[in-house]
Amino acid sequence: MHRFFISNGDVIDGKRFIISSDELFHQMTNVLRFRVGEAVVLLSGDGFENETKIVEIAKRFLVCELVEKRKCEADPSLELCLYQGITKSPEKLEFVLQ
Repeated sequence: MHRFFISNGDVIDGKRFIISSDELFHQMTNVLRFRVGEAVVLLSGDGFENETKIVEIAKRFLVCELVEKRKCEADPSLELCLYQGITKSPEKLEFVLQ
């Protein structure tokens, strides 16, 4: 089952989600060719994964309905922060970011 990250603005209420991001909508409808009735897992960054079913595909958005909400066990328990000092030349900074 495919998993997608969504923003908090995509949630209508606790049961329905609207996918209106152009990139995500294109990925789901044109690249993967999802149709009404297919199952998708949506992750909103709150620690839960939402198993949903596509109920409507419009011209610029997609509506999913919640089937099951469960705790996401795939999230790591360790929180890690990385820091990088500013380099003198922009080329070196670009290399570090790559």
